[in-house]
Amino acid sequence: ENAIRQDSNLKLIIIDTLQMIRNTNGDKYSYSEDYACLSKLKAIADTHNITILVVHHTRKAGASDVFDTVSGTNGITGAADSMMVLTKATRAGNRATLTITGRDVEGDELDLTFNTGILRWECLGNTEERNAAKDNALLTTVSTYAQSVGSWIGTAAELAGNLKSIGPTCDYPPNVLVRRLNS
Repeated sequence: ENAIRQDSNLKLIIIDTLQMIRNTNGDKYSYSEDYACLSKLKAIADTHNITILVVHHTRKAGASDVFDTVSGTNGITGAADSMMVLTKATRAGNRATLTITGRDVEGDELDLTFNTGILRWECLGNTEERNAAKDNALLTTVSTYAQSVGSWIGTAAELAGNLKSIGPTCDYPPNVLVRRLNS
């Protein structure tokens, strides 16, 4: 609050990480402690009409809902107005998905790539749109292949092999090919 009073143009405070400002009660946190901590920050943000971005960690275990990977209790996710979770495809890789949700924002999933030349994440597009474009390209390729051979009967593995011979963009493992065609 002192920083806000000193600079009337201040609009963004970034806290890296939540653990740096939390009251520590050993290694155990309860829902009410997590919620209270974030609620205090939200009250400051609301009072001064600023944004407070809190960086926090995810747990290593996966979950069907990416927001269930946020470390700690649901008090953290319950108190936040909006959340973003960055999930890297591989630990050392440069590809990731940024999943966004919140009270005042439209939920989205963005495909990102890390540009090592300029040291920043770049958006490749919306995950759903990119998957739909890939599926449309796959359907077009299968249709073109089927028309070129006139008639075809075989297994998913055989079809995958035949499509792979068309070009590198058609290289699908049989199980992925079946799943995409079924969708």
